[in-house]
Amino acid sequence: MKFSFYTFNNIEFFKYIYNNEVEITFSTRNGGVSKGRFASLNLGYKTDDNLSDVIINNAIYFAGLDYSPMSVQTINIEHKSNLVTLPAKDIFPRGDGMFTNLNELILAMYFADCLPIFIFDPVKKVIGLVHGGWRNIQDRIAKKAVNYLKHYFSSSPRELLVALGPAIGPCCFSLKGEVAKKFQKELEEFCQYIYIEGDRVKADLRKITQVQLLKEGVKEENIFHLPLCTFCNSDLFYSYRRDRGVTGRMLATIRFIK
Repeated sequence: MKFSFYTFNNIEFFKYIYNNEVEITFSTRNGGVSKGRFASLNLGYKTDDNLSDVIINNAIYFAGLDYSPMSVQTINIEHKSNLVTLPAKDIFPRGDGMFTNLNELILAMYFADCLPIFIFDPVKKVIGLVHGGWRNIQDRIAKKAVNYLKHYFSSSPRELLVALGPAIGPCCFSLKGEVAKKFQKELEEFCQYIYIEGDRVKADLRKITQVQLLKEGVKEENIFHLPLCTFCNSDLFYSYRRDRGVTGRMLATIRFIK
């Protein structure tokens, strides 16, 4: 599995198509109309950007992907590692990961440093999208996602294909104080990917997630990466930490190809 970089009418994004069955995309910050710290393809509605610009950006982006906005389904992120199956009773259910076996749904989630985890079960025909924030990774959300698929869709971990998208890298992610101590304690078994630097704890969230998946039976050759750091690559990505919270959002999507 390898992501390709696409440019369409000034929109820049990454895309991967698996076996003409599933399409995964991840947007960049380029190709929209937003200005200032939100320049230019900010797709996040829950930001301080001009709402009309965000609406235009979404229209531009979905048109570039040839997606119907009516088919796009997202959820309200909680940072509590809850997982949901779509369609759900609520229009915008709360959770940090979503799964479906319906061809007509496009799963979408907003990011600006957290790790996007794309999942596809080619046997049971299920797709999923999971929000790998550091709190969720501390809570072993990758493990929970695999077990959720086993329980609700009878998936076999050995059959799962997982892609880990752009996120803040070990070069730039750090915690300090009590949250750092708790993070280090909770993830003690992953200590080789956690480092002490002065008064801060640094960690490789991508590697920790990969090991969580391996421990649950996902095959190493079925885990794929787009290992770009959102903090470092300011020309491509928004970063919540780099921009001190005043920034835009990229959009991750996964869908069945009809």
